[in-house]
Amino acid sequence: MKLKLKKDGNQSPVYNSTDESGSPFLSAKMEWNERYGSYIKQAHNWRIAAAGALAVSVVLAGGVVWQASQSKVVPYVVEVNHLGRAIAVSPAEEAAMPNTQVIMATLAEEVWKFRTVIPNNAAMDDNIKAAYKYVDSNAQAYDYLNAYYQRLDAWMGNNPGVVRTVKITNVLPDGKDTWLVYWTESESGFSNSSGNGKEQAASNKHYKAVVGITVVPPTTESAILANPLGIYIKSITWSETLQ
Repeated sequence: MKLKLKKDGNQSPVYNSTDESGSPFLSAKMEWNERYGSYIKQAHNWRIAAAGALAVSVVLAGGVVWQASQSKVVPYVVEVNHLGRAIAVSPAEEAAMPNTQVIMATLAEEVWKFRTVIPNNAAMDDNIKAAYKYVDSNAQAYDYLNAYYQRLDAWMGNNPGVVRTVKITNVLPDGKDTWLVYWTESESGFSNSSGNGKEQAASNKHYKAVVGITVVPPTTESAILANPLGIYIKSITWSETLQ
């Protein structure tokens, strides 16, 4: 506002109600800005800062939740002496590809579990569950074994008390991820068809299986306990051979 003097001889100052432009509205606006403009701007800046802090908090919270869901088991190797006392502890290195002997032993055991028949339901169930831990549930082998065990269940119902023993004779590589497994089976416990109550003599049969595998190193505690080597059977077929 502009200070002006009256010209009527009275020299006391009076305030003009207009600014230099002569508009009382602009004068009021300028007065408002001078008194409250800084407060309004500060409040606006604080709102922006608060919104930014909230956004950062949301991002950090999401990161914490994601990190918690990505927990992994870090295995350690503990070396002990003859008394069982730990003398060295270090993180285990990434699992390497199992060597040939380990794969051969694993496949031999799996085929033995698949084909062995025990006249005890609880023992058979345990045998089957242990065998499936090494089968890829998303591959051909899983469906093949499901169909086989359905037929086997019906066969065992018609032949109670029959025992099938399996002897693995050879395991050979047939390519990078394909193996051949050879074994002999003998079945006993059949009743003699003559009706004299005597059991038939055990008969020996020879079989060959073509097995495809894949190696997936375990990354969770449950996978380590179930299949520590990460060897999975992805395809399998078998048939009887002459020798």
